[in-house]
Amino acid sequence: MSKIANITIFDTGYGEYTNSGTQWNQANGGSPITLKSATINFSIGTSLNTNVPLGKWNSSDLFEYYNSPKIAVPTPTIRISGVLDSKDSDEASKVYALIEMVRSKGYKILYYNDTDSARESKQLIYQLTKSGIGDTSVGTEHIDVGSNFSTYERTYPHIHVRFSGAQTIRQIPNSKLFHYTLSFVIIK
Repeated sequence: MSKIANITIFDTGYGEYTNSGTQWNQANGGSPITLKSATINFSIGTSLNTNVPLGKWNSSDLFEYYNSPKIAVPTPTIRISGVLDSKDSDEASKVYALIEMVRSKGYKILYYNDTDSARESKQLIYQLTKSGIGDTSVGTEHIDVGSNFSTYERTYPHIHVRFSGAQTIRQIPNSKLFHYTLSFVIIK
């Protein structure tokens, strides 16, 4: 199975992406969760205000509209979906780890846990970091993964995110698979 589709989520435990302030309990005991063959969707766009702006009558008895901003850029989002095999105890244990991850307070880091530089440019998260999504320095920032941020040191292109809205984990009748959909907003 290709490692290019394996997405890793790490709970920093910090409320601020500057890693300052209180570090709360990290989900999954401070260890990252790798989701195999996950589908990743990135969304960004503009919102066009189609409401008619308020107007007024001017001194020449002509009606004029007030100027109002017409375009807004919503926060970019990422949605990850995939399956976990309930027959595999390691995979099945990720259901609880994902629930714990959603409930924890710290911001999360998304990255591909892959050290093969030949595949790096083919990864969506790599392309997002190189295109300046969030912050152009995000692709070179050091991530310390592990409890107390000290046991694992490797630099990966990554995105700082927070969970957004409802997260879904479901099981279809007579299926041994847990289907999940996770939604995030990019914070840096």
